This record gives sequence, C-alpha cells and structure tokens, in this order.
Amino acid sequence: MLPKRLTSTRPFPRTLAFFASFSALLAFNASLAVAQDSLLLRDYRFVVQQSPWLGSTNAAALTSYSSDNIAQAEVSLGYGHGQLTGYSMPTTVLQVCADVASYYRITTRTVVYGRMAYDNTSGRNVTGSVFMPVGGLLRPFDIVEDSVNNAGRKHSDVYSLTGGVGVDLWRGYSVGARLDYTSGNYAKYKDLRHKSKLMDMQFTAGILLPLTSHLLPLTLGANYLYRRTTESLVFSLYGREDKVYKSLIDYGTFMGRVEQFGSSGYTDKGQEMPLVDDYNGVGIQLSLQPTGGLTFYNALTYARRKGYYGRKSPYTITYTNHHADLLTYEARLSWTVPELVGETGRQSMFSADLTLSSENLENQANTYRELSNESGAHYYEYYDPVKTANKLWRNGHFGLTADLFMNGDLPVWTLMASLDWQNRQQTSYLYPYFRRQHLHHTKFTFLATRHLLTPKGVWTFSLSTAYQKGRGEPYTDLTFAEPSDKQTAPATMDAWLWREYQYIVAPQYTVGGSCAYAFVFPQTKLKTHVRLSATHRKANQTYEYSSGKDCTSLALTVGCTF
Repeated sequence: MLPKRLTSTRPFPRTLAFFASFSALLAFNASLAVAQDSLLLRDYRFVVQQSPWLGSTNAAALTSYSSDNIAQAEVSLGYGHGQLTGYSMPTTVLQVCADVASYYRITTRTVVYGRMAYDNTSGRNVTGSVFMPVGGLLRPFDIVEDSVNNAGRKHSDVYSLTGGVGVDLWRGYSVGARLDYTSGNYAKYKDLRHKSKLMDMQFTAGILLPLTSHLLPLTLGANYLYRRTTESLVFSLYGREDKVYKSLIDYGTFMGRVEQFGSSGYTDKGQEMPLVDDYNGVGIQLSLQPTGGLTFYNALTYARRKGYYGRKSPYTITYTNHHADLLTYEARLSWTVPELVGETGRQSMFSADLTLSSENLENQANTYRELSNESGAHYYEYYDPVKTANKLWRNGHFGLTADLFMNGDLPVWTLMASLDWQNRQQTSYLYPYFRRQHLHHTKFTFLATRHLLTPKGVWTFSLSTAYQKGRGEPYTDLTFAEPSDKQTAPATMDAWLWREYQYIVAPQYTVGGSCAYAFVFPQTKLKTHVRLSATHRKANQTYEYSSGKDCTSLALTVGCTF
C-alpha cells in the first residue's frame, strides 16, 4: 500500500500535469518553425522585395542578391463581372495566366534572373479603343468606336520573356545586362473588326560601383536604356459591306475627327498601320548605409521618346509624329529592428517607398498631298505638321511596409499602407477649337497579411481595403478665335468621356481578401501553394452614360516555390 501522501486527492498533481502539458505545447510550438522544411519558411515576395536594387533598371545590381536561389511558378484562373468599367474594359472577363520567375547564383560572381509569362484574356461586351490595353503606356492618340451599339467579344494573348545577368568583376565592381521582350495579339470579333500585334522590347546595360568608406558606405550604379514598341493595326469586315462604320480619331479627351472605314485614312482596310515608339534613356542609382540596419536607396531615370503612326516610305503615309520626355524618381528607406521572443532572436523589417514619375507628350498630325512621278507611281509630299495634342501625366506613390517577426524568410505579419495619386492634364487641338481636361485622382490602400505555421504547412490570410476619389471637370471647350460659318466643331464621343470620367473621378471603395495554403509536396522539394482571392469594387456616384456602379472579381491560383 502506498503512503497516504502519495495518494492524495488534492488538486496539486492535476495542476502540475496541466502546466507540464502546457509547457510541452509551448516547446512544441517554439520548435515547430525549426522542424519545418526550410522551403516553408521562404516567401518569394519578401525575398525579392527586401532589396530595392533587384527592382531597378540596372542589371549589374543582380550581384547584390544575397539569399539562396529561389524560383516561383504560378498558374491562375480569374473571372470578373460588373458594370463599373473604363470606356475600353469588358463587363465580363475570363483570364488565364501562367508565370515563372527565378533568381539563381551560378557562381560566386555571377547571378542570373529569368522570367516567362503568358496571359490569355477574353472579354465580353467590349467597345472603346482598338489598341491593346498595356499598363503604363501613354498613347499619343486613340482610335475608338464611334458607336455604343457595336460592343462585342475581344480576346488577347500576351507572351513575356525576361533575362538578366550580373557579373562581379572585382570586389563588388559589377556589370550587367537585361532584356525584356513582350509580344501579343488583340482582336475584336464583331464588325468593325480590328486586330493588333504588339512587340515591346527593352534592353538595359549597367555598372555597379561600391564606394567603400568607414564613415558612410555607399553604392553607385548607372545604366543605359533602350526600348522599342510597335503595335500594328488591321481593320476588316466579315458582315455586310454596305453598312457604314465610323471611328473617332481621338486626339485627347475624346475630341478629334470622325473617319469612315474604307480604303484610306487611319483605318485603311488595305494597310497594316504600325504605331512605333523608340526610347533612349539613362538611369543612376545611389544607395547609402549609415548603419548596419539602415539603407537609403535612390534612383533617377530619364528617357526620350519618339515615334510615329503610319509607314516611313515615300510611297506610303506617315499620319502622325510624336515625342515625349519621361522622368522617374524612386526612393526607399529600409531598416531592421531586432526583436527577442523567448530565447529566439527574431527581427522585423520596415520600409518606406516613394515613386514620382511624369511624362510630357506632344502629338502632331502631318499635312501632305499625293503626287505622281513620270512613271505614274504615287508619292507623298509633306508640309508643316499641325499640333493635335499635349498630354502631361504625373504619377506618385508613397507606401509603408512592415514585415514583422521574421521566421527565416517568412514574416508572421505583413502590413502595407499606400497612397497613390495621378494628375492628368490633356489638351487636344483642331484649330480654332481646343479642349482641356485636368483631373486629379487619389487612392489609399491598406493590406494586412498573416502567416500561420502548422505541423504540415503554412496558412496565409490577407484582407485589403481601398478608397479612391478624384476631382476636376470632364472637359472645357475653348477657341483660339471666333469660328467662321464654314468651320464646324470637332467630333466628340460623350459616352466614352463620361464613362472614363466616372471610372477615374467617382468616389469608390474596394474590399478584398484571400486565403492560401502552402505545403511541401510529398517526395519533392516544392513548396506548393493554393490561393483563392476575391475583390469587390463599388462607386458611390454615377454620371450620364454610366453603365453601373459595381465590379467583382475572383481568382484561383496554384503554384510552387523552389
């Protein structure tokens, strides 16, 4: 028989067992991250974003990549529906995308970057512009449908390929080069039909110079940039030939002249008309490190843009010429704060980003007449061009990011807040008439992401919200002089004007969320993830010609990190 003191029914043994179990649970949770496969503790976004040099136009900075080799491949399916759209956006869209990117250190001195992407988009009930919707590309003019009744299905395929290499020649002094190539097709499947073929190529070459100093270590970079874009347009009919189709040659703010589809002009059915752009630019970068955990990065890029629409030949017509100046400034202040959690040292990383950019573009329409030589061949003689548009776009972005309690390359929390703004100033001319538009657009966004480690994987939950609002008048029509009786006012397209005005200026909010789960695929070294996301956007105000106030999108993504 056991002593009585050992068979006591007092609560102390239960309390001791509870604390023992609780301590074991804490020990298990504390060691869980260590026991996880290292792949689960890597986040591709964080690895790439922690160094601003990796996002610069200077490929020589690839040698600053200090993490282990990493690659990510994703395939996504997206669906969107809603009436809150721009003038050239579909009310229903289905999108399939594939993307793979990698940073790889070949040797101790050489780092390469590569990326391949494919985008397949089909939209219904689409009208508006005939040009491919390429983000960040300001068109010197536009060609839009002159009717709201010819909406149809549009489809686009976009292929992208990127390759970059950086080589450390000696003690951090590096050289590098990068090539970005994009091609695409864009077509409408209802009369008046159009098909466009896009080629966008950018080449950069640069150097990186680490200037060591005991007082203030800094790194200096410089690069040259060349970019060429070509988008060729073809117009055609598959239906009735006797029906009249017209297009608005939009000089800006949906004012210009109307052209009937036929055998001449911007929409000539017998010609493939290219819109060509050439960019030449330079960039400089400077990074300061006052302390071990503080970095201040700066980059300034300037480019000169020249282009034309038509064909450069004595026997063909060059309809327009344009030129622009582009200036971009980027800055990032990043710092690391050490944290102590139990007996494990963790750190948190913070950054503040600022981007300012502007593009000042002028477009001119050529004046010409057709002549014939002695052999009967037709050629064109050009006279002084006429200014048709001036467009000045200024964009800004300020963002704060906090990656809290790092666990390897995976933060427990990621918090982002940003303020984006755009200032548009456009003036279109058709003497003696001209039209001005000055719009200002501001958007505030907040995003919170939580990573939860489990014994077999990582759950990731994200919530986002945004609010945007704009101001400015949709247009102001003026004249240089009193029009004569024989002069008629320029053609306009009010439906597209007001629809685009609502999309930019109307007060609206966006809410979104996503849920993802990542795990190591059995018998592989692949961190596989599945993500489901949803976004809803709603405008609080409508205008004339508005088609609706709401837009919802869903996306399913499957990918892996390795």
